[in-house]
Amino acid sequence: MSDIHRESTVNLAKVVRTINTARKQLAPLVADVVIDAVNSKSADSELLEVLGLISGQGISAEELINALREGIRARNK
Repeated sequence: MSDIHRESTVNLAKVVRTINTARKQLAPLVADVVIDAVNSKSADSELLEVLGLISGQGISAEELINALREGIRARNK
């Protein structure tokens, strides 16, 4: 394996770790924003904005629902 190939592999591994870290943080962050939007006076426009931001980001409905439940539980403590 050449040094260039090794360096590319290391860089790819770093990017994949960064993506995985960001992906784990995405659903809880979206849940917080959705909860705030629902509680605001302009809920409709804020929810549409959130949906636009997250569409195509790979968050499953199950992930979002679980994150919403956790967010609501955390706020009710």
